Amino acid sequence: MKRGQITVFIVLGIVIVILASTFIFIRNSAIEEDKGEIVFDSSDPVKVYIENCLESKMDDVIRLVAFQGGHYKANGYSFNKDFDINLSAEIPYYYYDSIDLSTNLTTIESELALGIKDAIEYCVDFSPFTYPVTAEVDRAMVETSINVKSVDSEIELPVEIERQDGITSITGFSVSMPSNIYTLYNAAKEINEEQKKYDNLICLTCIAKVANENDIYLSSFEIEDSDTYATVYSLNDRSQDVDGWVTFSFAHGFVLGKEKDGNVSFGFIEQQLAYADSEFYYDVNVSGAVKFSDNSDLFEIDSVTGVINFTPSKSDLGNWITTIKAKDINNETASRSFLLKVEVPPLRLLEPSPELVAKVGQPFSYTFETNSDEQLQFYSNSDLFELDRMTGRVYFIPTPDDVGEYSFSLIVVDERDNILVKQLEINVVQ
Repeated sequence: MKRGQITVFIVLGIVIVILASTFIFIRNSAIEEDKGEIVFDSSDPVKVYIENCLESKMDDVIRLVAFQGGHYKANGYSFNKDFDINLSAEIPYYYYDSIDLSTNLTTIESELALGIKDAIEYCVDFSPFTYPVTAEVDRAMVETSINVKSVDSEIELPVEIERQDGITSITGFSVSMPSNIYTLYNAAKEINEEQKKYDNLICLTCIAKVANENDIYLSSFEIEDSDTYATVYSLNDRSQDVDGWVTFSFAHGFVLGKEKDGNVSFGFIEQQLAYADSEFYYDVNVSGAVKFSDNSDLFEIDSVTGVINFTPSKSDLGNWITTIKAKDINNETASRSFLLKVEVPPLRLLEPSPELVAKVGQPFSYTFETNSDEQLQFYSNSDLFELDRMTGRVYFIPTPDDVGEYSFSLIVVDERDNILVKQLEINVVQ
């Protein structure tokens, strides 16, 4: 894979906040004696001060590393997209152009250690103390381990404390934070393995199943440019009330529109949209081609004309990365990939025919029908009749006072919360 194909940065939303609460904690908890020493319970106040600060920074680092899919800094295989000029994060590809780029737990531990080491400089402001304290930050070493429900870190940092009664040295510091990064990482790996089974097909139901089995909330969004189509996934533990629970993000990328081999000239193939149970037609325009083929399980392109004509079913719903290959008379070949989305058709009302006409004193019954076979809910703003919300059936017996023409709104909602609003009329006659 060429590194130029994979650039850096999704700007999404991570700010590492430098907390100052530890200063207040030390000032309020410390007791200053006549000798100028600070006594904090039975522990050295400097050690407590540093560990409290490191703990707050560790929380920031864990959240950043999790949001960036296990990376503290760019790994060279990240998605490039701007969302907000003030916030930035680098979301890595875990799967790109049929290549597994996912990280491992050991690497994530190293990335966490790197972030915690960088944060040490924020924890060596010793101005709250009345005696000299110095730290050799350049000699600091950090070792981090990820456990099932926590992240633990051991920090070696040479610190020297000069009090009236002598000089004290401290080198070892320990911090631990509750975290679900282990659970989310394993879920991300399972999703990655599932994607590898389908290669260019994004099986959203398969991925959702993995999330449900791991008791994980899954959200995703799609980004496309002229060369790449990507799905960015974010995982959250359902136990959001627990401290230290984070969001874990990663991306799957697919190369679109790449031309290779031979000299056959392709026109650019835009993203295509097909509807389940509806005929799809597309003519692939390739200059000089005499034979076509494809890698799709959805359809079979006409080998002579390059026409794609088929009717997808509801089992085909999803996003398909499809590659078309064309060959000219000299057996020169070229191929181009494009995104084909198969979706449920937009909700549509089957128009009343003939017009809705009700006669005074006679029962009137009419059932509104749509093109959907899903469970629907029907609503109306009419005061003339009652509408059965589950079946869409109208039933009433008009009175002489009801004679006239009435306009009303019909609202239909499907299982996916798609809404159809239709303005209709009904005429009541003698």
